Amino acid sequence: MINDIGENLKNFKVWAGIMSDLFGRGNEKMFGSTGSNLMTRYLDMVTNKPIYRIELKEDSSNVETMCYDLMDGFSPKLNKFYESVDELPKWVQDTLSVLMVVDHTKVNQEIEKVGRRISKDVFWVYDRDEEDGINTRS
Repeated sequence: MINDIGENLKNFKVWAGIMSDLFGRGNEKMFGSTGSNLMTRYLDMVTNKPIYRIELKEDSSNVETMCYDLMDGFSPKLNKFYESVDELPKWVQDTLSVLMVVDHTKVNQEIEKVGRRISKDVFWVYDRDEEDGINTRS
């Protein structure tokens, strides 16, 4: 029973995090009827591969990460905090550099198999591996 409670809490945290990122910034009007489709898509996605939420803190050079996943036994590959972007793994730095060109004022801008820019300082980085043709562990 305790495992069920823990699993349900984890599922809720993932769901709440995704909802907050997608709809918590006044974006709900811009997404319109596609909002529920997006939510379903991302919940399906995190059952196979994690989405890393990367937040660049405005008041410092610190970086905070969070992992959205619904996989049994998964252990995130990123630390929770980094002193700067330079300390992030190279594959995350490379992904952020690609996502930085996305206009954060336009909603629903995604680069397939790479990630999405949620806001000026918040990014979703999709976990990638050999099957995607990209080795992210170098």
